Amino acid sequence: MDYKQLQFIECCRGSEHQIFKDELRVLSNAGAVSLKQVLEVGEGADWSGRLNATILEQWLTDKSADVYFCGPPAFMSALKKLLNEVGFNDMQLHYEVFGATVAI
Repeated sequence: MDYKQLQFIECCRGSEHQIFKDELRVLSNAGAVSLKQVLEVGEGADWSGRLNATILEQWLTDKSADVYFCGPPAFMSALKKLLNEVGFNDMQLHYEVFGATVAI
């Protein structure tokens, strides 16, 4: 069976907000996931600052892939717009909002 590579992008304000940090690193080191980490502030991530279309374009090269994402509503809305901008259509986007369910 041919499995596609799982790309996992984690976005946090800073390293103190990272969840499952050790578990994700273990999965990445084992080759089970391609991990990219984004920290709005601080060092030690693959990208520092806010996620943008340029970096998504570099990291998400398979435009036929489905994209699953979760987070608070403002982040989700901004991310959906970025994903559309770099070539993903709404049918490829699957999300769950942290908090009350709302349409983005």
